[in-house]
Amino acid sequence: MKQDWENRLSREYFGEFKGRGAIIAGGAAGIGAALADALLWLGAKVAVLDKNKISTKDIISITGDLSAEAERKRALDEAIRAVGAPSAFVSTLGYDTRVAFDNLTQEQAEVMMRVNFFAPLFAARDMMPAMRKAGGGAICLFTSRHGSEIFEPDMTGYGAAKAALDSGIKRLAVKAGEGNAPGSIIRVFGFCPGWVQTEAQKVRFSAQQFEDAAQEQLVPTGMKPEDIVPSIIFGLSRHAGLLSGTTLRFDGGEGQIKTSAVTSGSKKAAS
Repeated sequence: MKQDWENRLSREYFGEFKGRGAIIAGGAAGIGAALADALLWLGAKVAVLDKNKISTKDIISITGDLSAEAERKRALDEAIRAVGAPSAFVSTLGYDTRVAFDNLTQEQAEVMMRVNFFAPLFAARDMMPAMRKAGGGAICLFTSRHGSEIFEPDMTGYGAAKAALDSGIKRLAVKAGEGNAPGSIIRVFGFCPGWVQTEAQKVRFSAQQFEDAAQEQLVPTGMKPEDIVPSIIFGLSRHAGLLSGTTLRFDGGEGQIKTSAVTSGSKKAAS
């Protein structure tokens, strides 16, 4: 195990995951890897779908480019055969390469749309029949503040794709709801994290930049993958049984500060 989950999670409280299938798209590193590790600790049968292969013991690694339809369908089928009909599906997929707005090409934008919108939405949709057979479950798709409130021109491709996903989550939840009945309920929700200190982000930014960002939050602490995993697992669990069709924010209140700054004219809050 990569983390000491005993201090963050309860096997008794989340006992429903023991022996059940869980599939994570984009779980080779960062938040997805931490989530896979936690679900494994809870006793789930975990499969990770990613372009990169992982070597973690007891986690099934299935490689493939999920932005390509044929590979995505093949990987999903392989994952379902490996862990059984899943009760949990999570996509942490994200491709956020910055491209100057004036230089952004349609081809580049289409790549970001395929990775950030098509791949998670269609993977979740195609997972639903098997999940229904398992007696229901929960689907969690990662969105981004760049899709809803941070409008940097150089993040246009990424932000537009994540905005589309936010809308897609609501529509997927409605579709799931059409087939819901006691004993076979599928819930769909989004998860919007703040600036999480993953290894990929640490390569781009300094420790001081992370600290400065933390001080802009209402809860002035940094965010590491293991800090947000328990909230995701709660959302996937029966304890969040009425959570569907919406997106959970987990940013330490940073978004609220910035929103308040705009409405109040507070220079300090806006800085």
